[in-house]
Amino acid sequence: MTRVVITGVGAVTPLGNDAASSWQGLRAGRSGIGRLDRFDASAFDVRIAGQVRDFRPVAGMSRAAAFGLTAACEAIRDAGAGWWDVDPYRRGAAVGGTVGRPELQELVDMSAVVAAGRFPGRIPAR
Repeated sequence: MTRVVITGVGAVTPLGNDAASSWQGLRAGRSGIGRLDRFDASAFDVRIAGQVRDFRPVAGMSRAAAFGLTAACEAIRDAGAGWWDVDPYRRGAAVGGTVGRPELQELVDMSAVVAAGRFPGRIPAR
Protein backbone atom coordinates (compact mmCIF):
# COMPACT_ATOMS: atom_id res chain seq x y z
CA MET A 1 0.00 0.00 0.00
CA THR A 2 1.28 3.47 -0.88
CA ARG A 3 1.09 6.04 1.87
CA VAL A 4 -0.18 9.50 1.08
CA VAL A 5 0.76 12.64 2.97
CA ILE A 6 -1.23 15.86 2.75
CA THR A 7 1.27 18.68 3.13
CA GLY A 8 -0.67 21.69 1.92
CA VAL A 9 -4.25 22.93 1.79
CA GLY A 10 -5.95 25.53 -0.38
CA ALA A 11 -9.57 26.59 -0.77
CA VAL A 12 -11.88 29.00 -2.54
CA THR A 13 -15.34 28.84 -0.96
CA PRO A 14 -18.41 30.97 -0.27
CA LEU A 15 -16.91 31.54 3.20
CA GLY A 16 -13.58 32.86 1.96
CA ASN A 17 -11.14 32.92 -0.91
CA ASP A 18 -8.47 30.97 0.95
CA ALA A 19 -8.25 28.05 3.35
CA ALA A 20 -7.72 30.17 6.49
CA SER A 21 -10.75 32.43 6.00
CA SER A 22 -12.92 29.47 4.96
CA TRP A 23 -11.93 27.57 8.12
CA GLN A 24 -12.48 30.66 10.30
CA GLY A 25 -15.95 31.06 8.82
CA LEU A 26 -16.80 27.43 9.57
CA ARG A 27 -15.50 27.67 13.13
CA ALA A 28 -17.48 30.87 13.70
CA GLY A 29 -20.66 29.17 12.46
CA ARG A 30 -21.10 31.53 9.51
CA SER A 31 -23.08 30.45 6.48
CA GLY A 32 -21.82 31.00 2.95
CA ILE A 33 -25.38 30.80 1.64
CA GLY A 34 -27.10 33.99 0.55
CA ARG A 35 -29.33 35.59 -2.05
CA LEU A 36 -28.29 34.81 -5.63
CA ASP A 37 -26.96 37.94 -7.28
CA ARG A 38 -24.53 36.72 -9.95
CA PHE A 39 -27.43 36.29 -12.41
CA ASP A 40 -31.17 36.87 -12.59
CA ALA A 41 -32.65 33.98 -10.58
CA SER A 42 -36.27 35.17 -10.70
CA ALA A 43 -37.28 32.21 -12.90
CA PHE A 44 -36.20 29.73 -10.22
CA ASP A 45 -38.11 28.62 -7.13
CA VAL A 46 -34.94 28.78 -5.04
CA ARG A 47 -32.99 32.04 -5.10
CA ILE A 48 -30.30 31.31 -2.56
CA ALA A 49 -26.93 29.60 -3.02
CA GLY A 50 -23.34 29.58 -1.91
CA GLN A 51 -21.48 32.05 -4.15
CA VAL A 52 -17.78 32.92 -4.12
CA ARG A 53 -17.46 36.66 -3.61
CA ASP A 54 -14.72 39.24 -4.13
CA PHE A 55 -12.81 37.02 -6.53
CA ARG A 56 -11.08 38.75 -9.42
CA PRO A 57 -11.29 36.69 -12.60
CA VAL A 58 -8.18 35.38 -14.34
CA ALA A 59 -8.01 36.42 -17.99
CA GLY A 60 -8.72 33.59 -20.41
CA MET A 61 -9.85 31.15 -17.72
CA SER A 62 -13.29 30.10 -16.57
CA ARG A 63 -14.30 31.04 -13.04
CA ALA A 64 -14.32 27.37 -12.01
CA ALA A 65 -10.82 26.81 -13.39
CA ALA A 66 -9.57 29.96 -11.65
CA PHE A 67 -10.98 28.69 -8.33
CA GLY A 68 -9.17 25.38 -8.81
CA LEU A 69 -5.86 26.93 -9.84
CA THR A 70 -5.99 29.44 -6.99
CA ALA A 71 -6.66 26.71 -4.42
CA ALA A 72 -3.95 24.44 -5.89
CA CYS A 73 -1.38 27.26 -5.82
CA GLU A 74 -2.31 28.03 -2.20
CA ALA A 75 -1.89 24.34 -1.30
CA ILE A 76 1.54 24.22 -2.94
CA ARG A 77 2.63 27.40 -1.10
CA ASP A 78 1.23 25.89 2.11
CA ALA A 79 3.23 22.69 1.50
CA GLY A 80 6.43 24.73 1.62
CA ALA A 81 9.71 24.31 -0.18
CA GLY A 82 9.63 20.51 0.16
CA TRP A 83 7.12 20.30 -2.69
CA TRP A 84 9.88 20.88 -5.21
CA ASP A 85 12.19 18.29 -3.58
CA VAL A 86 9.83 15.41 -4.37
CA ASP A 87 9.92 13.56 -7.69
CA PRO A 88 7.17 15.18 -9.82
CA TYR A 89 5.80 11.71 -10.62
CA ARG A 90 5.27 11.07 -6.90
CA ARG A 91 3.49 14.30 -5.99
CA GLY A 92 0.18 15.75 -7.03
CA ALA A 93 -2.44 18.35 -6.35
CA ALA A 94 -6.04 17.18 -6.03
CA VAL A 95 -8.69 19.70 -7.05
CA GLY A 96 -12.29 19.08 -6.04
CA GLY A 97 -15.45 21.08 -6.31
CA THR A 98 -19.18 20.95 -6.60
CA VAL A 99 -21.00 22.81 -9.34
CA GLY A 100 -18.92 24.44 -12.04
CA ARG A 101 -15.97 22.13 -12.52
CA PRO A 102 -13.45 23.13 -15.19
CA GLU A 103 -13.47 21.43 -18.56
CA LEU A 104 -10.99 18.57 -18.90
CA GLN A 105 -8.65 20.57 -21.16
CA GLU A 106 -8.55 23.39 -18.60
CA LEU A 107 -7.50 20.86 -15.94
CA VAL A 108 -4.75 19.58 -18.24
CA ASP A 109 -3.56 23.13 -18.90
CA MET A 110 -3.66 23.96 -15.16
CA SER A 111 -1.62 20.87 -14.28
CA ALA A 112 1.03 21.86 -16.84
CA VAL A 113 1.27 25.32 -15.25
CA VAL A 114 1.59 23.85 -11.76
CA ALA A 115 4.09 21.16 -12.85
CA ALA A 116 6.32 23.76 -14.48
CA GLY A 117 6.15 26.08 -11.46
CA ARG A 118 4.73 28.88 -13.61
CA PHE A 119 2.12 30.21 -11.25
CA PRO A 120 0.21 33.35 -12.16
CA GLY A 121 1.99 36.49 -11.01
CA ARG A 122 -1.16 37.55 -9.21
CA ILE A 123 -3.36 35.11 -7.36
CA PRO A 124 -6.81 36.73 -7.16
CA ALA A 125 -7.78 35.09 -3.87
CA ARG A 126 -5.72 37.54 -1.82
